[in-house]
Amino acid sequence: MRLRRYSNRTLWDADKNVQVSLSDVARAIRRGEKVTAAHASKGKSGKDCTALVLIQLLYEDAMRGVAIPHEPLLKLLQAERPGRAADALKRLQDEAIRAGSRSSSPK
Repeated sequence: MRLRRYSNRTLWDADKNVQVSLSDVARAIRRGEKVTAAHASKGKSGKDCTALVLIQLLYEDAMRGVAIPHEPLLKLLQAERPGRAADALKRLQDEAIRAGSRSSSPK
């Protein structure tokens, strides 16, 4: 599955030419499909963002109460370039908070 990720977090399956949800991506991964993602936003177009999408999947699972083993995450953050992983996690958290506040604000 080749994904395009837009600045509003919309995911587009470039192979099937359809919009997909994070749940669709999770199902594809569980079926063993290889998933890659690239930014589609102006200024970032084509840059790999596969890790960001995978982190987003983990974050959404954790928010739903799915138990995620912390040991592999700790090893990732202790890796040679931990700043990149930590920065991606922080950006994802910030996006989720902004999205939540927009959906709960009175109209």
